[in-house]
Amino acid sequence: MQQVMAIAIRRVALAALLASFSGGANPESANLPLERSEPHEALAFYEGTWTIVNKGHEGYRETCSWLAEGRRHIVCRARYQTANGFRESLGVYSFDQTSSEYLYHGFGARGGVMIERGRRIPKGFHFTSERGTGADRVRTRFTIEEGPQGRVNTVSETAKADGPWVVEEKLEYLRTRP
Repeated sequence: MQQVMAIAIRRVALAALLASFSGGANPESANLPLERSEPHEALAFYEGTWTIVNKGHEGYRETCSWLAEGRRHIVCRARYQTANGFRESLGVYSFDQTSSEYLYHGFGARGGVMIERGRRIPKGFHFTSERGTGADRVRTRFTIEEGPQGRVNTVSETAKADGPWVVEEKLEYLRTRP
């Protein structure tokens, strides 16, 4: 219990520190609205409630919305049924102006953390990541594209080392806008 409290206190302290930097040296700048940025506004793609159309995923529901104020990050919270009960996960989509890349940070129900870097494609986004080195290196590629009638198609692929891409999963989502 003490360890949980210590972690919570560190998170609050970190949040306070980040908030103090966000206003810059000029306290008046904290009251100025952020200018809308086209790359950030592209994240509106994820806004809404999502369900998976494919069989076997009937209990899946994900809701994505802007982090309050600023329109800089989309936060997605998913809830789904497994054989062992309900699970939840959290995902955050952002745009890194320094590298001109989109970022995805995913936090799984069992403690897994995933970070992917992406770019826009004509009807969606394309994200990649890799882990390991040498012959044990595994590359991942995730493509999400707008389809007809509110449908969104995804393809998850992996490749070992420099080997060919192998499709791991194709899913079709149905999205409703808020």
